[in-house]
Amino acid sequence: MATDWRWSGGFQWDSLLASFGRPTFEVEVTRLLVEALGVDQVHIFRGTVDEPQIVASICASGTGRAEQQSERYIGQKVWRFDSEFSRYDHDIEHGPAVFRFDTVRTKSQEMRDFYEFVDVGERVMAIGDSPSGRLYLAGIRSRARGCFTADEEHRLRLLGEMAFPMVARHYALQREKQSMSRALTSLPVIERCLSLCRENFSKREGQVAARMLYGLSTEGIALDLGISADTVVCYRRRFYQRFGIGCFRDLVIWYMDLYGAVGHYLEPN
Repeated sequence: MATDWRWSGGFQWDSLLASFGRPTFEVEVTRLLVEALGVDQVHIFRGTVDEPQIVASICASGTGRAEQQSERYIGQKVWRFDSEFSRYDHDIEHGPAVFRFDTVRTKSQEMRDFYEFVDVGERVMAIGDSPSGRLYLAGIRSRARGCFTADEEHRLRLLGEMAFPMVARHYALQREKQSMSRALTSLPVIERCLSLCRENFSKREGQVAARMLYGLSTEGIALDLGISADTVVCYRRRFYQRFGIGCFRDLVIWYMDLYGAVGHYLEPN
């Protein structure tokens, strides 16, 4: 069945696309799902079905209702009684796949109480893998809004086909930015990265090169390592000659190439 795009005529796609990797993204993707599906809240989780972690909860009205929903769901461990969620998660290997929950005939009294207390009429979720692990993108519609219309039901696939990949890419970009920032702003990371180089060089050469990349001057390196400035220059010259480096710019380029090859070993758990 062809996807109905009539709803999207007035949607500000440029604003959404420009928000990738930025703090405004969650609000923009919520706006997309509000326009397409008429949801009231959007929740993004990661982790596992046995221990979901909140990434973001956004309310279309700008209130804190979405955060209250997710805090209650996680804080009171309502997910332990969410058998539909558990079953759907185990039913797919990689995804993403979209699931519509039965908020009326659920067998769990705890889930019925939760749905009633936080006013959940419709609940849909895209579940799948992302570069950072399992990801869950949920849309919530209040009982006052009623059930999805026929057109909105046809558009539920957008949650998995469009919104989920966008969310996964957004968080991948954020991780890449954080990783690249650490690459040149953390001396331990720089030293660890240099230690993974296949070419052998002395420990002192690596210490000098790491501090150059970290931004210390010759005098600063000398003070930090307890050696003379002339000794720093000597080790710098050796390192440059060893790798055919002509200037500091070349050193940075060489290092970033190395980081690109071994950086995944440096990612925090």
